[in-house]
Amino acid sequence: MNRNIFLIYPLLFGFAFSLSHAQRGNVDRDEYFRRMELRAIELSKKMAELTGTEPVQVIQPRPTQSTPLYRENISPAPENKSIYQESESSTPDDVEASPQASFDALPGPFRPKDEKRESNSSHQFVDEVSDISIVVQPTTEELKGGSFLRPFFIIQAPFDSKLKAGDTFKGDVGSGVGVVVGRRIENWTMSARFGYTHQEFSSSNFLGFGLHADGDVESLSFTGNLGIAIPLNHKLSFEASFGLGYSSVSHSLNIPSINSLDLLSDSGFCYELSLLLDYSFSERLSLFLGYRLAGIPENDGSALVGFDSVNSHLFELGMGMNF
Repeated sequence: MNRNIFLIYPLLFGFAFSLSHAQRGNVDRDEYFRRMELRAIELSKKMAELTGTEPVQVIQPRPTQSTPLYRENISPAPENKSIYQESESSTPDDVEASPQASFDALPGPFRPKDEKRESNSSHQFVDEVSDISIVVQPTTEELKGGSFLRPFFIIQAPFDSKLKAGDTFKGDVGSGVGVVVGRRIENWTMSARFGYTHQEFSSSNFLGFGLHADGDVESLSFTGNLGIAIPLNHKLSFEASFGLGYSSVSHSLNIPSINSLDLLSDSGFCYELSLLLDYSFSERLSLFLGYRLAGIPENDGSALVGFDSVNSHLFELGMGMNF
C-alpha cells in the first residue's frame, strides 16, 4: 500500500509540471501575436505621419486577459461576440465598401475622390445605341399583296368627232367597261388593261347643207402599263402609270335623207396615262377611283368619209381584288 502511494506522487508531480508549461506556452504565443499587432499599428502611424494622412486602424489591439486552460462551459469570448454583432448590424454599404475602402485607405499618393471616379469610369466600355429611330415604310406589295385584278366602269367625257372633210360632230357623254390584271413588285406595278368605250355624236348642219346627222364611235383597246404606287398610309395609296398598246376603232353615221353609212373599222397605235387612288377596306378588297387619258386612232376605213384621231378623258370607278 505504501509502495503504491510512493509511485502515485511522482506521477502527480509530472502532470502538474506539464500543465504549468502548457499554460505558459499559450500565454507566450498570445503575447507574441499581440506584440506583432502593436508593431503593425506603430508602423501605420509612422507612415501616416510621413504621408500626412490619417492612420488606419485596420488591426484593433486585443485586450490582455488571462484565459484558463480548461472550462467546463465554454462560451464565446467577448471580443468574438462583438465581432458577430458588428457583422450582423453592419449595413450593406459597409460590407460592400469595406474591402475596397480598406485598400484605398492604405498610405499612398493622394488623389481626390472625383479623380478616382474618373479613373474608374475611364476603364468602363459602354456600347450605346443612338436614340434615332429608323422607320421603315412598308411597300405596296407588303400592304396589299403581289397581284391584283380590277374590273371597273368607265364614264367618258364628251369629245368632238371630226371628219377629215372638215365637218364636226358634237359628242355626248360616253360609257364603257374594262379590266386590269397586274403584278406588284415592291412599289412598282406592271399591268395589262382591256377597255371598251362607246359614245354617240350628232350634227344639225351636216356639211353645211342644214342636214341632220348622227352616229356613234366605239373603241376597243389593249395596252401594257408600267407604273409606280405610293402608299399614303396602310389603307390608301396613289398610283400612276403609263401604257402603250393597240386600239381598234369604228364609226357609224346616219343621215335620215340619205342611206346610213356603216363605216369599216380601223386600228392603230394608242397610248394612255392613268392616275388613281386605291383604298383598301378589307384584307383582300379595295375600291379605286381613277382618271385615264387615252388616245383613239384615226379611222380611214371608208374611202368616202374619214375621222381624225382624238384624245378621250375617262373616269373609272371599280373594285380591286388583291392576292
